[in-house]
Amino acid sequence: MEELSAREPGTRHGTCELCGAHDRELKVMAMTDFIGWACQECRDQLRLCTLRLFCGTAEWTEEAE
Repeated sequence: MEELSAREPGTRHGTCELCGAHDRELKVMAMTDFIGWACQECRDQLRLCTLRLFCGTAEWTEEAE
């Protein structure tokens, strides 16, 4: 009988659907038109890129009157 391991819900082990890296711990990621399994490296890279996209916008907004 196969022993079951306790994993966090929404995680699995396999190939990243974004970068194609094999044998990675994956989590479900939903972003715009992509819903799939992504590794930690891809999620970190997207998180940093997204922060860079929006940080400039906040700096240049004018105060409400």
